Amino acid sequence: MKFTATLFALLSTLSLIETSNADTRVTMGGGVYHLGSDRDELNEANYFLGLSHGPAFGATFVNSHGSRSVAAGVVPRMGDSLEFSAYIGGVTGYGSPDWLRCLHVDLCLFAAPSVSWWVREDLAVTGVLFGGALMYGLTVSW
Repeated sequence: MKFTATLFALLSTLSLIETSNADTRVTMGGGVYHLGSDRDELNEANYFLGLSHGPAFGATFVNSHGSRSVAAGVVPRMGDSLEFSAYIGGVTGYGSPDWLRCLHVDLCLFAAPSVSWWVREDLAVTGVLFGGALMYGLTVSW
């Protein structure tokens, strides 16, 4: 819980950044496609919920190993109807896997590329590549 509180404090601090023209987004989904050879052993229903405002984001999801994860950090974006971004921050809930750089046994750093296709001004289909998992869902913006 200590690390979850730390990530929440990071997100709260980042939300104070001046973002007068920033939009607020909610991304939700549950589908995952694993790219590795051990796909049959991994959770394919990674239900997730993310919230961002300007460059700051926070998210929670059930990871590929069935544990609850919490992530927070920044997300630089570029593009319009086809938007490219990268989620950069810290995540809990994985232990110390080989593919994440961990600061502590349950606080790891990550960078996850993402693409969103805005089908309307306020609705996008979003995909995020997190390690060997391609997570996909819908993003609503206002």
